[in-house]
Amino acid sequence: MPVYNAAATLEGSLRTVLAQTRPPARIVIANDRSTDGSVALAESLGLPNLSVVTLPENGGCGAARNFGAQGVTSEFVAFLDADDEWAPTFLEEVVAAMEDTGAGFGSSGGVRELRYRGATSTRLLKGRPAAPIDLTRSFWKSALGFMPIHPSSIVIRRRLYEEAGGFCGEVRNGEDTPLWAELWRRSRFVFVNKPLFTSIAPASGLSAGTIAYSDVSISLGRVGRTLLRSLRERRPGSGWFAVWYGATVVRRNALWVVRRLRRRMAARRRGSVAAQG
Repeated sequence: MPVYNAAATLEGSLRTVLAQTRPPARIVIANDRSTDGSVALAESLGLPNLSVVTLPENGGCGAARNFGAQGVTSEFVAFLDADDEWAPTFLEEVVAAMEDTGAGFGSSGGVRELRYRGATSTRLLKGRPAAPIDLTRSFWKSALGFMPIHPSSIVIRRRLYEEAGGFCGEVRNGEDTPLWAELWRRSRFVFVNKPLFTSIAPASGLSAGTIAYSDVSISLGRVGRTLLRSLRERRPGSGWFAVWYGATVVRRNALWVVRRLRRRMAARRRGSVAAQG
């Protein structure tokens, strides 16, 4: 669990970990140099098998997740952001689906609340049963509708996670997609078509903030290299990967431009108000 100044939501997130019907062997908090008492709060809860590791410097979610996973020795590793929550059967159902299918990584459906936009969406495959589905071949086709993985809904076999190189620690936004691409290229994916997690993006969160263009280019560059490898390997589903990638390059660059224009307009309005004052 990456934690940076999450005192307002951390306890609620940890309580959902404690409530799991398949309890985790270990809970690791990766303290990304919090200054609001988050770590002291977590330690005061008396949760079993809880440990805290502190990054040498603030590095962002991707770097924090990688740092926290370094000492993990269990077969599976799962991640949960400090403002998100799991349904009680999340670990039980996703791990069981992975064990039954031999998948290297798995996820579930869930609810995504973009509070900075006032929007809520449910990430489920429509018209499909509420059961585990092998989405390996149609992973990227599904991603055109919604990405079937979220950092708070992912369970990975630890060795696969290490082989794939973990999250992209060089960026603070878009750190997850390069990992999803490498996991998909290397292994099978199973999706539990039930809403077993809730992810909240508050107005003060990273998702609502400015996206650095370097993050966009680094993240998409890594994904593009994985795409080329999968095409050379003739990985089934690579055609849809190429379609998704092209659409995403256009969308993310357009989003960056729009946000940049909005910032400039807001700055001009502030300057106009200051001049009138």
